[in-house]
Amino acid sequence: MRWLNHAIDWTAESFGGLGFLAGYNVVTFVWVGLGMVDRHWFDPYPSNFYTLSVSWLAINMSSLLLWSDRRKAAKERAMERHQAQTLDTLLALAEADAAQIPLIRQIAQSQVIILDELQAREHAQEVTPCQ
Repeated sequence: MRWLNHAIDWTAESFGGLGFLAGYNVVTFVWVGLGMVDRHWFDPYPSNFYTLSVSWLAINMSSLLLWSDRRKAAKERAMERHQAQTLDTLLALAEADAAQIPLIRQIAQSQVIILDELQAREHAQEVTPCQ
C-alpha cells in the first residue's frame, strides 16, 4: 500500500504542473486538428472518444488529488499531535523542575550554614592556644 501512496503523491505532483498542462494542450491541438482535417482519423470531429478520455482523466485526476490531499492532511494532523505531546512533556518536566527549586534552595541554605559552622570551628581551633 505504501508504494501506491507514493505513486499517488508523485502523480498529483507531476500532473499538477506546467509541463503536464503544456503537453496535454499539444496533444489536444494535434488530436482535434487531425480530426478536423482528416475525416478518416479514428476519432473525427466532434471527437467523441477524445471527450470521453478527457472526462475519464478529469475524474481520475480529481480522485487522486483528493486522495493525496487527505494523506497530506493526515500527516499534518499526526505531526501536530506529536508536537503537542512533546510540548506537554516539556511543560510537565519544567513544572517538575520548578517544584524542585524550593528544595534546592533549602539544601543550599543548609550547606551555607554547615560551611559557616565549619569555618567557625576552624577559626576557633586557630585562636585557641595549644595545651
